[in-house]
Amino acid sequence: MIGAEHNDEPFTDESHARHSNYDVPPIDPATFTAQLDELRFQISRYLAVEADRLRLKVRRAVLWAVLVVCAGAVAVTGLMTAVVLLLAGLSGLVARLLGTGPWAGGLIVGTACLGLLGLAGWLGPRYLNRISLARTRAKHEHLRRDHSTNA
Repeated sequence: MIGAEHNDEPFTDESHARHSNYDVPPIDPATFTAQLDELRFQISRYLAVEADRLRLKVRRAVLWAVLVVCAGAVAVTGLMTAVVLLLAGLSGLVARLLGTGPWAGGLIVGTACLGLLGLAGWLGPRYLNRISLARTRAKHEHLRRDHSTNA
């Protein structure tokens, strides 16, 4: 029978109260609506606060990124200035030692710098590839030894 408890007693408020372990006070619809409105307000407030917190985190991350980029630009600019001043001084020294005009010192120092950069660009990747290959071989040799001892 629909609406009957398992003991075939018809479902009424009294039968429910006898079989219930707790008493539920009746809910006033106006109070319930007010509480529901308060809950909606608190949830929307919580979500607004969390959205503001997320925006603040993003704003701080962007600010730090901008500061790091600016500091990097300042550092690179300072380094480039130092290199230019060093090379200008070196070219002046070479020109004085040779007893020629400043063009000869600039030409010799510029050619030497380009040659060193080219050499570094040619030897650097070879060196890095050799190191990477040696590490990979050592890793796989170690794995092979571990596998053969565990088998």
